[in-house]
Amino acid sequence: MLGQHALLHGIVNQRTVGRNQRRIAQVYRIRQCTVKIDHHPNVEPYAPTLWVEEDCSSCCEMIAALAETFPETLKIDPQAASFLYLGMVTDSGRFRFPGVNGDTLRRAAFLMDAGVDTQRLYARLYLRDFESFRFEAWVYDQLHRTENGVVWLRIDREDQEKFGLSFENASAAVGYLDTIKGCICQLAFIDAPDGSIRVRLRSRFMTINGLAERYHGGGHACASGATVYSVEELNALVAEADALTGQYKAGHNDWL
Repeated sequence: MLGQHALLHGIVNQRTVGRNQRRIAQVYRIRQCTVKIDHHPNVEPYAPTLWVEEDCSSCCEMIAALAETFPETLKIDPQAASFLYLGMVTDSGRFRFPGVNGDTLRRAAFLMDAGVDTQRLYARLYLRDFESFRFEAWVYDQLHRTENGVVWLRIDREDQEKFGLSFENASAAVGYLDTIKGCICQLAFIDAPDGSIRVRLRSRFMTINGLAERYHGGGHACASGATVYSVEELNALVAEADALTGQYKAGHNDWL
């Protein structure tokens, strides 16, 4: 249904240049027309047709809006609605991140009306294996905090093997750090299989994508990614994040 058509006709929510190019080549073998559908800053306009809404909370919200606008052309069934709703929930931080507005919730309601089973969806989203709690406890024990309130940790390959983590599961550790009072910037450094160190940057209120761009990355204002290639570069990024956080706190009274 709608989910299949959207994914076959467009490259949705892709940011990394090398991976984009490989995926584009694969899509061109399937379709003659490629459309970039994205809600990130348009730093790489790699498709002939662009649909980019930087202020939208997720690409799934954009596709839901398309389905709502053209109900006779784009039929949506409960499975497609569930996939789109799941994308909206996760990419918006459970409807908490900047970009969420009344239209976001109205589009979520449109998908719910199409047959989303929210009880089962949220159960599958939140239920975790018992061993994952051991990893979360380890994360809190490994945290570092800078003078101005940057909280960060590194998860190397040995740590990942110890807990049986995939690279993606290790990267999700940054989500454990966003409720620490006074720490408005969170960094997770994850050793990647290629020898680089991938960085997940998150913040409350403070814009950090400019910092990410200085370290081979980019993304949203408060949620970005970057890459460093040495411990020295890691320490430099932490120091810059600390300075940026100090400047923000000095000029604002509304941080928590």
